[in-house]
Amino acid sequence: MSYITQEATDHIFSLIKDDDSTEILWSCFVSEAKHFIINSWDKFPKNDACRAYWLRFYHNQVAKLGCVANTGYDNWFTIQKLVNSITNQSTVPLQTIPSSASMPASASMPPPPKSCSLKSVTTSSSNSATSSSKSKLGTLLSNQNRQIALDLYNQMEDTNKWKLTSGRFVEDVMHSVLLSQPFEHPSQYCILDIDDDNWIDIFTPEERREITLAIPPIELPSMPSDMVNFLIDIPDTEDLTVIYNHLENTPLDYNSQNHLLWLKHSIQNAIELIDQKYLPITTQQEEDICFSVWKFVNDAFRCSKLTAKQQISSTASKEAVCKKRKIAMTEPIQRQKHALVPDISILYGSQTYAIIEAAKTENDTKQLVEIFKKCPEFMSEILNQLIKENPTEQREIKVYASVLSKATCCCLMLSNPFGYVKVVSRSKKLAHPEVKDAFKPDMCTLLDHFWGFKLAIEAVVDSLSKSKYENSPFKQK
Repeated sequence: MSYITQEATDHIFSLIKDDDSTEILWSCFVSEAKHFIINSWDKFPKNDACRAYWLRFYHNQVAKLGCVANTGYDNWFTIQKLVNSITNQSTVPLQTIPSSASMPASASMPPPPKSCSLKSVTTSSSNSATSSSKSKLGTLLSNQNRQIALDLYNQMEDTNKWKLTSGRFVEDVMHSVLLSQPFEHPSQYCILDIDDDNWIDIFTPEERREITLAIPPIELPSMPSDMVNFLIDIPDTEDLTVIYNHLENTPLDYNSQNHLLWLKHSIQNAIELIDQKYLPITTQQEEDICFSVWKFVNDAFRCSKLTAKQQISSTASKEAVCKKRKIAMTEPIQRQKHALVPDISILYGSQTYAIIEAAKTENDTKQLVEIFKKCPEFMSEILNQLIKENPTEQREIKVYASVLSKATCCCLMLSNPFGYVKVVSRSKKLAHPEVKDAFKPDMCTLLDHFWGFKLAIEAVVDSLSKSKYENSPFKQK
């Protein structure tokens, strides 16, 4: 007896079979076929018999396709969990769930979870060219890293978790997804970005609304009045020569007006880029864009006690990597893994407080990965280290990042306001002016944003420094 139609079978295996690999994962088959597995549950005397049937079915189909079965990660427990959930919430027998036989042909297969498609996933057998391009499209979560993440969640206590009005804990929802997700995702570090569309079908609309309202917004400080007045005094014209000459004829003191010099040079540099046809951006390289178009961002930190360093691994990342190693005893010492390296690190002393990531493209896969995966993971390591050193300030610490994508930018903020969850906040996207139209208002808005970005990071440093004094056992009474 078959519990699944051939049409549905073909559809499932078309989703989970990677054209560049001969392997087909059992875990992805279970995730995609769970609707049919649950419908067949009561046809078997016990759990093991049901699993044996579907495992045999999976092996047969893999063999027909001339592929190799990979049962390295077994997520069958997710089926048991779903069955228990249905049984506990309803007295209706499992058989009453619509089966493929009773459903119309067009509805014989429920919409598959987005996370289980293995199309374009990097595999060990892929050639280097394919691997380089595909690695951005999804990295398989190894059993070791999954276990590390599960251990993190298993240590969490209910009394300290973030409880929603629905009664569910945010951490528990994220934990349940981690049990079966095939790919690496920030949720393995307990990072929640509610703007990530993966959460749409996992949290209810009401829960997502509650989470969204609870996430702290990014509120960057404003420029001081003398900087605002300096920008107001610039002529309101689209004639860039007039603006450039006005700035050139405005004398400023190098020692006392360094911040105004930053405004002046930033605007003049942008005008030169437009005049020299460097803007709009076309085929320029990532590094050129970062240190030509966005040079003023790096320069802002020259007027600060903070420093901006190019492509150095943060102490937080180094510490997180080395923490997982041990000296040789029953096993040889593990090789040192490379720490994460952002494009620009914002430091005070040797401690990283913020990062900047740059890309030469926008609205593509690279930008998606930078904003939703890479940056939050960088920021999480920084936040972990700051919390470790300043535990009393856990709910107040904020880690900032800026993603520069071609001629646009977006500010991110990571914080831990509730429970164990690190939430991502984001600002609206801003654009660097590429033409003379509306040059002044667009450029001034951008300068105000990045000066506020700098001030916000300085405020975090000052707050943590003040906290150390207040909590020091050597504080004067």
